[in-house]
Amino acid sequence: MKIKQTGIFFLLLFSYLSLFAQYTETINSNRPGFSQGAFSVGKQILQFEAGFGLGKEEHSLLNNETSAFIIDYEIRYGVWKEELEISLIGSTCIYQGEELALSDVKDIPIDLMQDPWGKEFAPNFLGRDTCRTPMVWERSNNQWAGFSDAKTTWLPISDDHLLRAGLDEAARPKSIYNQISSFLKWRKKQPAMMDASTMKQINCGSKQIMFDRISDTQSLRCFFDFETLTASFTEN
Repeated sequence: MKIKQTGIFFLLLFSYLSLFAQYTETINSNRPGFSQGAFSVGKQILQFEAGFGLGKEEHSLLNNETSAFIIDYEIRYGVWKEELEISLIGSTCIYQGEELALSDVKDIPIDLMQDPWGKEFAPNFLGRDTCRTPMVWERSNNQWAGFSDAKTTWLPISDDHLLRAGLDEAARPKSIYNQISSFLKWRKKQPAMMDASTMKQINCGSKQIMFDRISDTQSLRCFFDFETLTASFTEN
């Protein structure tokens, strides 16, 4: 029995390690194989992530016990990655700044960092401050782009982020913010996106992804081209 249990343990251990791989410019991770948000994906890199978790918690004051088994997945890529991710079955989370195409802030001086990981391991690992800088709202609003009226903020604002301030991008018709906003409004009207729990993969080229989202009232073909960085959606 002991030999059998040991064998199962090592099988699960090495199976887990073989399932995860990352190719990114910066990896920000809380656990092996899992990155904190899309800011960690390198340019023109397609990243698939999947994982599972087990949890058990006890609360002595409330006298209750909770057990959990969690499965999650993420897909990230380039300019239209939100369209690909949002078109898949499952819950979608747009990380703060993704709708503005804000990049990871990699030039925070060490003396201004707040994250203990960044302070300890910079410049090899910059910690989590790279995605926690103040949200930029309006470039011309004050030195903090409308985020605060204080003399200083928890973290400095990136000059690159000022070029994509939220209210400024909302007022620009062809901004990434408005592209994502338009797509989400369109998606909300598609039964195959909102009600379907069926997805069928369609064979296509080596640099393309194509699948059908199918509901009782609609079949929607989703096509993503990795060479042209374009996406299209047609009813079958």
